[in-house]
This record gives sequence, structure tokens and C-alpha cells, in this order.
Amino acid sequence: MTTIRIPLAPCFALCFALLLAPPAASYPIRPVPLWSLTAKADLIVVAKVTEVVELPDPDYSQEEWASDLARLEVLATLKGEDAAYLEIPFPGDLICPGPPQYRQGQTVVAFLNRGEDHQLRTVALSYGTLYGRDESELEDLEEMTRMAVELHSAGLSAPALAERKRAWVIEAAARPGTRWHGLYELEPRTERMRKFGSYPPQPVGLVIEKKEQAVLADAFLLADEPDDYSPELLQMLDGYEDPRVEAAALGWIEGLLALDQPPYVTRGLIETVLLRGGVGNPDDWMTDEKGEETFDIAPGRLRQIWSKAKEHLSLPTVSPRQVDGDRL
Repeated sequence: MTTIRIPLAPCFALCFALLLAPPAASYPIRPVPLWSLTAKADLIVVAKVTEVVELPDPDYSQEEWASDLARLEVLATLKGEDAAYLEIPFPGDLICPGPPQYRQGQTVVAFLNRGEDHQLRTVALSYGTLYGRDESELEDLEEMTRMAVELHSAGLSAPALAERKRAWVIEAAARPGTRWHGLYELEPRTERMRKFGSYPPQPVGLVIEKKEQAVLADAFLLADEPDDYSPELLQMLDGYEDPRVEAAALGWIEGLLALDQPPYVTRGLIETVLLRGGVGNPDDWMTDEKGEETFDIAPGRLRQIWSKAKEHLSLPTVSPRQVDGDRL
């Protein structure tokens, strides 16, 4: 894979133009979710990043150059041969696409391949280094990676693997630590959600069944607070009738709007509630005081939009749900 170092400003413009990205955005390369990572990698480890050092004089004329070296203490091997310690060179000064993220002192799930020169390299740049926000999310990543590795190596027929993958995808979407990886594989249930959703199109006929929506609804309801992917999870519940889902979404929006600086997920939840209520183009509502569409909506203006939305959809008044703005 050829990578190109490009100036910072054009890279940011490109990344902002794409609505959904995983925790460490790697545009402009195509996103690589967990299911694909497990198939592509020869070696997958859970490891503590003990040290990251700069390498002298990177040779940028090479297709696969390295400016930094990560030293890993392996805690568990999920695929491939066991090793106690690993050294991984990587292009840490790459601006866009995003480089692998080796964060000293933290625990990473790293997806690796050994090249013709026998040197280990990270699969899919930043997509190949995954972190959990806490121990629970790290466990989600580890467990779903183990399950995917087992399925890929089980020798199943194509139809059988597709069926097992579908169950894996639903479980991944239901777990906070792997939510993006599951949601990325799913197609929103209705045509209006397909037009609004920011995921690439999936094979025709891939729709979410009611029993699968029930699993996702439980995940939505059991969450202590929304995360970056709650709007997409709510999209997957389009057509699923459960008043608790609407109450949870409305309560989260009220709680987020009570913060001094509501995070971007607030906008996503409002847009999804509008869409579920029959508004065809919720983006048209996301304007500044002059009525011009904008990415960065001021908190006061966002509260005005939500007040208008509640009136337009005749939404009930619910109490704000407490949220921790520092995690969003």
C-alpha cells in the first residue's frame, strides 16, 4: 500500500468531509474494521507499549519507511506465534492517512504482518492499533478479536461463514468497545436511513431483523451514557417500536445540552431523532443564526434547534440524563 505525506490543512478538510470515522481516523484510505483486520493480520497481540523512540534519518524514498519504533511487552497472543517482546517500526510522522498509534504506557491490540524483509509492520496504519477507553472496552476488543480469529480459521463454507459473521457483527455492535466495528458492517434498515447514513453501501438485501434490533436496543438502553456512535446505533433501530428507546435518546439529548459545551454527538442524536420522526433532510436544520449550514453550531443555537425539533415532532418533555462530558 502506498502512503503519501500531505500537508495538514488539506488532510483536515478531507477528514471533516467524511462524517464517520473510527477512534483514530485514517482517511483517505478505506476504513478497515475488526472483522477485516483479523483476516489480514498474521500476528495479533494485546500488549503494553513500554517505549516509543524516534529512528534516525528515515528514508522517505521507500514505500514502507519508518520514523519511530514501538517496543511492546506482549500480554496475550490472539493470532500467530507467541513472543514475549516485539519491536514495531512505524511511520509516526505521517500526517494523513493517520499512522499507527502506539501510546507509551497504554495497552494496545495490535494487528501485524511480517513483510518480505521479515520485519513486522502494522496492518492498515491507525486502524491496526486499537484501544479501549477502559478495561471493559479492552475486554470487548480482545473477546471479539478471538471470536473473529476462530471463525476465519474454522474452515466454514461461504454461506455458513456469512451466517456466523452476521451474529458476530450484531454482538460487536452491541458491545461498547467494538461498537464502531459492528455498526460499520451493517446497513441501516430503511431506505431513508441508507440515504442519511454515512456508511458505505453494503450488499443488497442486508437488512436488520427484529430479533437483531432487539439486541441492539438492549445495548442502547443499557449504556450509562451516549458515545460517539450512539446516533448510528439509534439509526439501526429505525422502525423498532419501544418507547424506552425514544425516552433514552431524548433524555441523553437533554443531558448533553445541559453541558456548557455539548459534544458533537449531540448534533448526531438530534438529526437521528428528526429522521426517525419523518424529517427527510435533518441536515437542513443544522444552521447558524443566519440560517446557513455549519459544522460548528454554537451551544445556544443547538438548544434553539432542539426546542424547534421537539415542537415540530410533538415530542414529550423528559428529564435530562446525567452524562460525563469529559468522556465524550
